[in-house]
Amino acid sequence: MAVALLVLGVQGVVAQTIRSPYRFVEKSQTGGIWAGYLATDRGEVGFGPEAGPILGGRYSIRLSGAFTVEADAGYFSSTRTVLDTAIVEDGFRKVGEADFHALLLNGSLRFNLTGPRTWHRLQPYALFGAGAMVDLTGTSNLDEMLPVDVRYDFGTSFAGQFGGGVEWFPSQRLTFRFDVRDVLWKINTPTAFLLSRLGEETTPDQWTSNFLFSAGAALHF
Repeated sequence: MAVALLVLGVQGVVAQTIRSPYRFVEKSQTGGIWAGYLATDRGEVGFGPEAGPILGGRYSIRLSGAFTVEADAGYFSSTRTVLDTAIVEDGFRKVGEADFHALLLNGSLRFNLTGPRTWHRLQPYALFGAGAMVDLTGTSNLDEMLPVDVRYDFGTSFAGQFGGGVEWFPSQRLTFRFDVRDVLWKINTPTAFLLSRLGEETTPDQWTSNFLFSAGAALHF
């Protein structure tokens, strides 16, 4: 009788077990790599860099509840058009193409929509942050052929961003994530172009919206 009651009791407990789609994320820190494509807005005149690939790394730490702080660094490799003030049919004369290499640095606050847990191993999130886009190339040979007031210099620009994505947890330690961000930075117009016909149509600087599509892998610890 005792054995029978014990067996029935165990079966009753098992029958009451409910499998939850939610799982808590136990690790609070993350380090990983990511790669993506930066679809750029070259600005009204076309001084900005062309769209191109970007590769980077990321570190994050969960603060409390649904909030996580992240730091990103990405290396962007592309080209940009070098223009002269001489006017042709479709705008300013194109001198040539120059290499453009930059470092995108950002710190972000991430809000996990499911809190410190996953839903069916997925953790969707929204984020916003700020940082800088730093030109690593400097003055090209094509720029040196032009007067100083005609040369375009990207320099270092403030870069704000906002976006969202989803992180997939095949295990507690290894994850994969996909996100889309709108990165904002400023393009300055060289002085000589402001003195030409263009000066009536544009401002000395212009904020542009650039979309970053990325995928990455990370280890949680």
